[in-house]
Amino acid sequence: MPTRKTKPVPKPAKKAPRRSKTSATPAKLEKSPAGKLEAGKSKVARKIRPLDLSAFPPESISVLETWICLACVSDVFTRHLDLAPRTAHLAIKSYTPSISELHAPTAAA
Repeated sequence: MPTRKTKPVPKPAKKAPRRSKTSATPAKLEKSPAGKLEAGKSKVARKIRPLDLSAFPPESISVLETWICLACVSDVFTRHLDLAPRTAHLAIKSYTPSISELHAPTAAA
């Protein structure tokens, strides 16, 4: 009678790489100008402050908001420009409009 082959012994699982100490520690708390504690922000986020328009009369200030659906933008990048979803997401995320685009009355193609 032929002998049975034994099942091979499974290899031990590889250990996950260690995380750096910065990602494992909780966010440091910093005091904001108002004296409240906030989670640590990047240097760029701390430098950007909203414009103070209080010196201008209210009649001289106008606000224009233009909205476009993120799904529609993603659809154009993936279906019409034949980009991979990851590439399209990175392109959308890294895009910064110019000043002329921000002030244009309609979206440019």
